[in-house]
Amino acid sequence: MCGIAGIIKASGIDSRQLISMSESLRHRGPDDEGFFIIDKGKSSFLTGNDSVYKQHEHISQLKNPEISLGFVHRRLSILDLTVAGHQPMKLPDFEGVMTYNGEVYNYRELREELKTFGYTFSSDSDSEVILRAFAHWGKECVKKFKGMWAFAIFLPTSNTVFFSRDRFGIKPLCYFLKNETLVFASEIKAITVSGEYTPELEQKALYEYLVYGSLNEKKRTLFNNVFELPAAHNMVYDITAASLSCEKYYDLEKTVSEKLNTREQFTGEGYLSTLEQSINIHLRSDVPVGSCLSGGLDSSLLVAHAAQLTGSRFHTFTATFKEKEIDESYFAKQVIAGFSNITPHFTEPSSQQYWQDIEKLIWHQDQPIASTSMYSQWEVMKLAGANGTKVLLDGQGADETLGGYANFSGVFLLNLLLKAKFSLFFAEKNKLKEQRTLNPLREMGRAFFYKLPGKLKQVARNKNRIGNNLLNESFKNNFSGITFPLYKAATFRDASVSAVNSGLQSLLRYEDRNSMAFSIESRVPFLEHETVEYAICLNDTEKIKNGWTKYPLREYLHKQNLPEIAWRKDKKGFITPQAKWKQELKPQLLAYIHDYPLPAFVNKTQLLQYVNSDMNNSNSLSEFWKMIAVMKWMQIFKLSV
Repeated sequence: MCGIAGIIKASGIDSRQLISMSESLRHRGPDDEGFFIIDKGKSSFLTGNDSVYKQHEHISQLKNPEISLGFVHRRLSILDLTVAGHQPMKLPDFEGVMTYNGEVYNYRELREELKTFGYTFSSDSDSEVILRAFAHWGKECVKKFKGMWAFAIFLPTSNTVFFSRDRFGIKPLCYFLKNETLVFASEIKAITVSGEYTPELEQKALYEYLVYGSLNEKKRTLFNNVFELPAAHNMVYDITAASLSCEKYYDLEKTVSEKLNTREQFTGEGYLSTLEQSINIHLRSDVPVGSCLSGGLDSSLLVAHAAQLTGSRFHTFTATFKEKEIDESYFAKQVIAGFSNITPHFTEPSSQQYWQDIEKLIWHQDQPIASTSMYSQWEVMKLAGANGTKVLLDGQGADETLGGYANFSGVFLLNLLLKAKFSLFFAEKNKLKEQRTLNPLREMGRAFFYKLPGKLKQVARNKNRIGNNLLNESFKNNFSGITFPLYKAATFRDASVSAVNSGLQSLLRYEDRNSMAFSIESRVPFLEHETVEYAICLNDTEKIKNGWTKYPLREYLHKQNLPEIAWRKDKKGFITPQAKWKQELKPQLLAYIHDYPLPAFVNKTQLLQYVNSDMNNSNSLSEFWKMIAVMKWMQIFKLSV
């Protein structure tokens, strides 16, 4: 796990630009630092202040450089802790030079396969396997990878740079292109300090984010002209022509359709088998692996399986709260009690801590956060970092692929009605109300919402959300033609694919930035691509059964002698007491709003009204806190309208 960055500019790069980018990403890789440059047509590998590999010249020693290409690498050492894993990396018999962030978990199997073609290896790192795989299979190599990645490979012969990002966008890669200058990095902040880009607000994207919660165009960011390489895409930059071309190499919906057309039988037991295999390879590491533990189904299953496999001490990290309605420590402690080798750690986030840390949190996130709940995860990662844990498992992806969110129950019931399965509909409706304590009719209404025409969806959402109210009329009028982002949810499978391709992307950004802020590699076993595909191929009735959602996970936990967790009726996740925090922070919020020159698009009167009023609706509270985060974000990155 690492941080990567680079600049490609024919008219010349100052070495200090590369140093600034490297320093801005130090939290992603404090263990080692490296540079690769093309200077006056000659290639060189250089070291920095944090370099462990000292055999190259220090970048500050360059005399009158005329750099046309520069790669930056910050290393967090997880596999092969020796200098053999140093990057940027070049093989003796291959021209490509790579800077890479991520983990390809099946690197051992790929290395053995490549050995059958006559290749030899000098390290035990997945980095060398990736570069060798690219040398052998070209761009098709990414289809063989299991894991998370974002990398760039410079190819001198064709004068191109090949970029790739993993199937689900677990690892980040953003870029800025203007004229003959390309800047790329793991995090946007590295682009903002590159000297090639002046931060500028993307107003249309901000409107969509505040009113709809997501962007119509997934590759855009809230920074004007800064884009993300979309998940499951490769990209080639032709340096001579100064042109970019993008290609999608993986399509989840298409892959699932193809699997469903085979004779393969998809069962709950089969899914658990693929999940266990995924957890097994996610435990591959040359440093100890721990886990986040909320006490919910997903993290409890990960901990139960991993603790048995490791045998040695297994550290878990949990957020607790005094508020019983959101505290899950009772369930987390049940998991801990079930395994003698677990060493637990607990943290209790508070409103005052949140206000103290909010600017640091948003700086690390690059973009605004959607609610205060991200801070709960931040505190868990901070706790893990303070206890020296460098790798954590986390449960992202289970709700999207197995239908754990309440709206999936609505889609499930609505489709039973449409298929005229009336007896099953009434049985499951009553059971869902009993087992999940949710309102089935309301959830069916939410499912039907996505079948409405765009304008009707817009009207319906505005009645139930306050994001639109927090904007002044002139700003809203500028974007009156924008429609609600497309979200396909006709079937349970459609809803899962859409959830993976849309909402999950924000959660993965929070996950990556929160963990890397404390130099921690976060791993998400539920998002190994074969596990995801299998989950989505399961029949709806395998995922929701007798009113129990995510049924295969519940069966597994029951067999692990964790029945209270297996048959929990509530669902929480990483949440915070947002209403209480708003009340506790009322003096600070009022002072901030009065003292800070508000952006022109903010409806100050309405914002102050919300500060002074009681708010109990979770969506409204999140949108209130989102606006505060946007204002803080604009201050941090010196953005104006």
